[in-house]
Amino acid sequence: MTSIALLVPACNEEEHIANTALVMREALDAGLVQSATVLDGGSVDNTASIAAKFGVNVLNIASVMPELGDVLGKGDSLFRGTRVIDADWYIFLDADLGNVCLDHITAFTEHIG
Repeated sequence: MTSIALLVPACNEEEHIANTALVMREALDAGLVQSATVLDGGSVDNTASIAAKFGVNVLNIASVMPELGDVLGKGDSLFRGTRVIDADWYIFLDADLGNVCLDHITAFTEHIG
């Protein structure tokens, strides 16, 4: 079976993460993805706790490959995330997408086999 991981880099996105985390949870529940993880880049707000309330994984991305030094943004978060989250395919979403819905994840996954 092909495994798909949904990765969402986030830093201080407490105002927006709830909707994205809800869609992540829906994608898990629908079996569209096998894992869903918020890659927290050092938030000092409630981003991580809000995401965790939806039952998605939250990874403090600075703890991954600390020898690389400080996390240098979204690309660095995604790089580190793909090094510790094993999957055949990855779907990346921004944490602050206001209009993301399950149909978007379905569209990404429908041609993966």
